[in-house]
Amino acid sequence: MTSQHSITSGIAALALLIGGPAWAQTRPTLQGLQNQLNNTYTRQQVNNLVRTPDPACADNANRYVDCLNGTVTDTVTGLIWLKQADCLGTATYAAAMSAAATLQSGECGLTDGSRPGDWRLPTSEEWKSTLFPGPDCKSPSLTDTAGTGCFADGAKPFTGVQTDVYWSATANLARPATAWSNDLHYSEETSLALNGESSVIARDKTATHRAWPVRGAASSQPVYEDFIIRAQVSEGTSLASGAKALVAEYFLSRGTVPTNNSEADFGWVPTTIVTQVSIDNGRIDITYGNEANAAITGKVLSLTPYDASGGVAWRCGNAPAPGGDLLGTGTGGPVAEYQPTSIDNKYLPPSCRP
Repeated sequence: MTSQHSITSGIAALALLIGGPAWAQTRPTLQGLQNQLNNTYTRQQVNNLVRTPDPACADNANRYVDCLNGTVTDTVTGLIWLKQADCLGTATYAAAMSAAATLQSGECGLTDGSRPGDWRLPTSEEWKSTLFPGPDCKSPSLTDTAGTGCFADGAKPFTGVQTDVYWSATANLARPATAWSNDLHYSEETSLALNGESSVIARDKTATHRAWPVRGAASSQPVYEDFIIRAQVSEGTSLASGAKALVAEYFLSRGTVPTNNSEADFGWVPTTIVTQVSIDNGRIDITYGNEANAAITGKVLSLTPYDASGGVAWRCGNAPAPGGDLLGTGTGGPVAEYQPTSIDNKYLPPSCRP
């Protein structure tokens, strides 16, 4: 029979062999493990072992920013897109999911340090947040680099973009044999106007459509929501452009301001965002409602005219007053009256802010 003393002596001897008495052995710290790694490998080797993909990039001017590593960051959603949009071609839903999941640095122009598993297809909601939500754009329905104009008309952040159908990663729970996809022929707004349906629709998983991968997570909903609201406000100012021209023409030809839409011969049709564009003694009032975001529903943005050396200058919302008197001053007729807006300044175009 082994004595208690011999067992104790054996444990003590073993403890000394592995670096001290048994009671003194403690769990290694993370810093200790890192120190061991640094003693075993060069620092560059350690960095390579734990390498993560390059982060998102940004600037102060554009929505889309070329990170110069084969990726483009969308600063509105926070998503990082593959710059070469046509690299993965077309495939069935399952094959497209697999192609995105196995993409890595060294492929498709990538030098971002990404590995298999870093990339994926965008979700259906992420596709909706990427579509240009403003007025109609020529296909494809994306914005330009700045994020303020149509992709087809301005600087382009991506290469190889096709006006075609792209898979999302989101399967259709109601119809398991289908998954949601996005058609870049139409913006969300255009698609709804044409057929009452979203441009993100369910298609059979065995069909072949394009795969355009992303990585990273979309930013919080409020960021995207703010973008949508600003686009809705801008829709109103676009609708008012015809009224501005008519007010200016009326004043320059008659020397007074029109009191209402009828006098200015201004007609228009309500939209899903703007319920009214009305002329009130030369001032143009834009009222938001119907399907407009709750943040601007029922609110009014006014464009106030001023006499600027024989021409007409406009003051939008809470912007500073231009030089000159309010239009109609000294004519003996009606005079335009300035009206600020209660719409939050962050939703207003820059030209309408203080």
